Amino acid sequence: MAGDKTTASSVGRDALLYLPGRAVPAVVQILTITVLTAYFSTEEIGRYELSVRFLLFLATLSALWLNMGVLRLYPAYALQGRAAAFARETRRIRWGTVALGALVGLGVWRFGPDSMFGSYRDLLPAAVFAFGAYTLFEMGLSFLRAQHRPGIYSIATTLNAGLRLPLAMLLFTAFGFGIGGMFWALSGMYIVAYVCIVRPSIHVPQDSGNPDGADILKDMLAYGVPILGVQLLNFFMNNLDRYLLKLWEGDDAVGLYAVASNLVEQPMTLVFQTFALAVIPSVSRCWESQGRADTEDLIEGVVRTFFLLCAPLLTMLAVLAPSIFAVLAHGESSGAYVAAPWLAAASFVYGFSYFANLGLHLSKRTGILLVITVAAVGVNAAANYWLIPQHGFIGAGIARVVSNGVLVVFFLMAGARSLQFRLPWLAMFRITAASAAAGVLLFLLQSRLPANIFTLALLGGIGMAVFGGALLASGEVKWSDLRRGAAALRRRTGG
Repeated sequence: MAGDKTTASSVGRDALLYLPGRAVPAVVQILTITVLTAYFSTEEIGRYELSVRFLLFLATLSALWLNMGVLRLYPAYALQGRAAAFARETRRIRWGTVALGALVGLGVWRFGPDSMFGSYRDLLPAAVFAFGAYTLFEMGLSFLRAQHRPGIYSIATTLNAGLRLPLAMLLFTAFGFGIGGMFWALSGMYIVAYVCIVRPSIHVPQDSGNPDGADILKDMLAYGVPILGVQLLNFFMNNLDRYLLKLWEGDDAVGLYAVASNLVEQPMTLVFQTFALAVIPSVSRCWESQGRADTEDLIEGVVRTFFLLCAPLLTMLAVLAPSIFAVLAHGESSGAYVAAPWLAAASFVYGFSYFANLGLHLSKRTGILLVITVAAVGVNAAANYWLIPQHGFIGAGIARVVSNGVLVVFFLMAGARSLQFRLPWLAMFRITAASAAAGVLLFLLQSRLPANIFTLALLGGIGMAVFGGALLASGEVKWSDLRRGAAALRRRTGG
């Protein structure tokens, strides 16, 4: 039916429904950094950051690759009437990978070398427990996304994120927990949100009990194991810098880098991951039901929207970094702003890689993803090895820009056989020019205003107004487009 056709506009409307579920966690993460810099030293923040990265390593072994398999394969099995069998097989894989992750985590806690884990070994048991709760929660969210339920997704993630920081602060102040209290707060809210919202909202037909799921298991593993390899390599590419900083510069440097990456990457990640939440399942449905030509049209529109959302944000995060860090960080942590432009650029390029690799995902050529990621990890390791001794945590940010750029270029080249990835060059030029105009004005104004929350909000508003005006002046965005978008949003929300 024509009304069911997936387009860039429908993806954008779905992304708006995902927005609350991404915005609240991003805001909470920024506030968390503000709270942690007030309560703890940069060295303590560095210990916590390294423990969080270990949690994410365990999650990479379990939830992350399995989530991608659910998003890519669930639509096809649902169309075949085998949703219940698919859910059953993914549960089996989930519990097996959780057991593996817990075994690895406890083994590292007990036997890991002091040079790598000694300074934060006491935090690892809490991090391992949080890993199990996180995996349960994230697997449930992947089914909500696959079933096209962005509203429930947003409710669950908003509850989880909105209460975790108050709970952590209660543990810090009333019960005397150290920075490890963050992990117990995370664990509690993941479990509460899963039990109260996520699990009751997953609609899967009753399992017939037919044990014949071997083909599903084979399909999941054939698709997912290369993805696991890719994500493990991505983990090392995105986190090697922290471990090299620990070895060469100490936990204090890791803490500064953590402050910089969280304050800069959270806003950018909020935007591109919220958009990706809607894009990836929508593109999979379009590929399965509408074919290659419509999918290529859809992706071209997706790329334009990505630039509209992320290019001005990149500019403002880079230009306004001194004011952002003066307002949101405390003490020596505010000096971490010097790495912000590089980290903003790295996050932008990494966000684009979500869409650059769609040709390989749709054609299930995930082995190629693995090869490309190996190359990018090698570039990242070499760049970090060269740049960190010379430039410290700033060098780590530069290395990420380089390796993420390599990743995107290779993804586009390798995916061209399966999908013609058309870049909207004129739109990209206009959007970049509008962002640059806003950035120049903000740079001139920033030095003339005091750094506080009110001037920061004022500068942000001015930047967006200049960006929007430049888009209207260039014809990239028309008033009629804005009116149609507002009308569609009112219809979607019942307004």
